[in-house]
Amino acid sequence: GERAGVGEGTVAYYLARALEAKGDEKTARELFERAARSPSTAFADWGPDIAPAAADHVRDLGLP
Repeated sequence: GERAGVGEGTVAYYLARALEAKGDEKTARELFERAARSPSTAFADWGPDIAPAAADHVRDLGLP
């Protein structure tokens, strides 16, 4: 579930990165937006916040 630390937001972020690389920007954006609202962190519970990185990708995609 969604929690501080490695959780659903982390999964959404890394799945979005893979989909973006494959050219599926629409689905990637949806997942990046979910990750941007998340308290999840990367790599470990004490890792960097996922939300700021996801928000950067949403801005980079520039899709409506």
